[in-house]
Amino acid sequence: MKNSDTVDGVDGTPLVFPDILKDKATILQAVRVFFDLYGKIPFFFFRRHEFYKDLENGKIEQPVSMAIVTVVARFMPTLFSKHEGNIEASEYYAQITEKILLFSNTPTLSNIQARLIFCFHLMGHGREYSSWLHLGTAIRMAQILRLQSIDGDEQVVSGLGWGVLNSRQSNSVIDDHSIDLETKRRTFWCCFLLDRILSNGRDRPVSIPVESIHTNFPCSETEFLYPTGNHISRNFSFKTKSAGSLLGQLMLVIEIFGRILAWQGLGGRMLDRVVPWDPSMPVSAMDSDLEEWHNNLPFHYKFTKENLFSQAQLSESRLWVVTMMFYFQAKCYLHREYYPFLPPPGFDPANGPVDGPELVVLDTSDDVPLKAREFWKYSSVAALESAHNISALFQYLVVNDDQPYCLPFLGICLQTADTIHSMYSHFTWPVCDGDHDKEKKLLMRDVVSMVKFEQFWPLAALWLRAIRKYYAVTGVAARKDGDPSVWMNGFVKDQTMNFIREMNIEHHDDPVPEDLDIFTEISNHWGRLSADIPDDDDKSLRINFAIQRSRASDQNDH
Repeated sequence: MKNSDTVDGVDGTPLVFPDILKDKATILQAVRVFFDLYGKIPFFFFRRHEFYKDLENGKIEQPVSMAIVTVVARFMPTLFSKHEGNIEASEYYAQITEKILLFSNTPTLSNIQARLIFCFHLMGHGREYSSWLHLGTAIRMAQILRLQSIDGDEQVVSGLGWGVLNSRQSNSVIDDHSIDLETKRRTFWCCFLLDRILSNGRDRPVSIPVESIHTNFPCSETEFLYPTGNHISRNFSFKTKSAGSLLGQLMLVIEIFGRILAWQGLGGRMLDRVVPWDPSMPVSAMDSDLEEWHNNLPFHYKFTKENLFSQAQLSESRLWVVTMMFYFQAKCYLHREYYPFLPPPGFDPANGPVDGPELVVLDTSDDVPLKAREFWKYSSVAALESAHNISALFQYLVVNDDQPYCLPFLGICLQTADTIHSMYSHFTWPVCDGDHDKEKKLLMRDVVSMVKFEQFWPLAALWLRAIRKYYAVTGVAARKDGDPSVWMNGFVKDQTMNFIREMNIEHHDDPVPEDLDIFTEISNHWGRLSADIPDDDDKSLRINFAIQRSRASDQNDH
């Protein structure tokens, strides 16, 4: 299924491929934009120069080409000018891609990669259930191909000849140092990354348990593009707790992030009722894992003001920002767990929770009150600083024009930060010195970014909707005469994390109360929101810049 115009479907009915796949110039342009926007994160499994050669020789499978067109159509005037808008163009091509994928159910590397790209599109359009299903198919295909077991130890299977792909098998089938094997590793780790991003611990539990993985982390981009010696086969994995590359560091931290989501999604502190500083508590263990991960980073990867500026000069700058944003999102999720959904009068996060089950203290020593004060102060500061750092990192991408709006999961990070900004915009707590104006500025800036996201991803409308409502009800709760219960019926169904994440176009029927409008108060305080939103010309310039930059990089490749 490469250059042919039709392919027999599962019922023998021929599936006709669209004319766009016959337009080599447009496909080439789409591929250039794709590599510029997504080649390093999250689709790091293609080698750009080799992909161009395969494209020219007709070796790229049609599902992959169509999935790429679907994702980048929103950024290409050549494609979206033929439709009512850029999002409509992507939806048009998505319908074609979905039909092609129905007939592409053989477990192959190309079919896995096509589904990973397509599920990314679905996620950005708020179709999380459909995205989860396509991702699940990709993962099952990867498991059939044993991509999770590429670097397995033959002692694990003791010569049974099945299960983990042992070293003797891998050396006889494929040279362990080959680019083909590293491409398979990277395809698997893309599955793992999207699995952790899309999972929620409830109806979307993680599909790839860590204990089943016997595949080394991806090597560096330089080693992937220009391999020398045996660098690619170095033993960096969860077992060794060493990364070997920035992509490996991302996998380490995204695994901790996934554990936090799973714990919270299953009930979090409502089920684990022991005080969080107790070593037996998941909160203590996961927070320690996050701190250990950051402390073990090479100096140039640690989050410092100096590194924030110096990363702009490095080729992996956007990957580093994404890695740091997930680190701080994980910390923010973890330490926000003990905040009430709506803080009552007199609440101070530095004093511990005021809702939920009473916490159980297992420690019988005399210094329990001191441990409590120290933990709650640390936890409240960690949540606030994490929110600040998420907003700062995203603005780093904006200022450096590193195409931040092409990655919808970064908007989810902003949404996490904005739950904290919303609370601190209204409540006077010592941890922030009662600086409402600072929090409102950060919230305003993030809201403007979400509006820009909405130009490319429909999911952003749901982010705005959630933050708008949350900001409004926290404002009502902060007033002495406020009664947020007026808006709570049918609105608040869960704690903060799940309320914010579970915003899905496919399963959503909750009307928006007209008087809960985040834009009214913020706009009056900081100026008109529309003044900061780019007009159509600005949007065209940004899209054209992406295409021009991809052309320049393409010339360098050739």
